[in-house]
Amino acid sequence: MSLRIAGLRGGNSVFGEWNKEMRKARGWSQREMSKLSGIPQTTISGWENGSELSTKWLVHLCRVFDIRMEELPFEEMLDQSENAKSKSAAEAV
Repeated sequence: MSLRIAGLRGGNSVFGEWNKEMRKARGWSQREMSKLSGIPQTTISGWENGSELSTKWLVHLCRVFDIRMEELPFEEMLDQSENAKSKSAAEAV
């Protein structure tokens, strides 16, 4: 079963930028990362261009980047999501 992490989008947000930086630091194209991780290239591209993160790929990310799950930028992603909600609520008033 896979869950989508609603509100935690890629693109110019924390996760999309984090993934792109980690990938580029290793000198990988999206295609190379796809081959090494088993994550479809279209999924990687989507994260870096605004698609939601699916939990289905978290283990693959940790393996390819050789990191622990705790090292994924969840806290920063949640902070960004909360800031966006606060901004939207303030604009609605």
